[in-house]
Amino acid sequence: MDSVKIISPEAGETTAQGVAIPIVWHKVDNAEWYGIRCAYSLFTDKLIAPHIEYLYSYDTTYTIPADYFNSQLYAADISVFPYSGPDPASTTGNVTGDYAMGRLMSYGQDGHTSVYGNSEDKNGNRPEPRIPQITARELIEKLLEK
Repeated sequence: MDSVKIISPEAGETTAQGVAIPIVWHKVDNAEWYGIRCAYSLFTDKLIAPHIEYLYSYDTTYTIPADYFNSQLYAADISVFPYSGPDPASTTGNVTGDYAMGRLMSYGQDGHTSVYGNSEDKNGNRPEPRIPQITARELIEKLLEK
């Protein structure tokens, strides 16, 4: 399966805080749905606090709601994986365990982008967020925990 190519937003783009962020990517042949991980950092009084949301879409778009970010958005790190096989809205198929039995699942390489809020800390700095990468398997496991 091919990799996701994100069209919008471009990596490093700056957005106003407290607004929704529409994500758009190219369709991947044979993808039945897309897993999305949005890891975002918010400014607090003294530090950047990381938050992670696990989402999915059957289309090639997803709008990350403004209420995820409120007015303190520092950065959002977004990964989109293409999947074929059991989707997270269903409990049928083999979506846990070693994938040895049941319906097959496959996935492609993720597309990735980062969006920054137009904010700085009290000293005027924009510290680099430290958000760990995620694998396709970890994403599906997180979606199924919901």
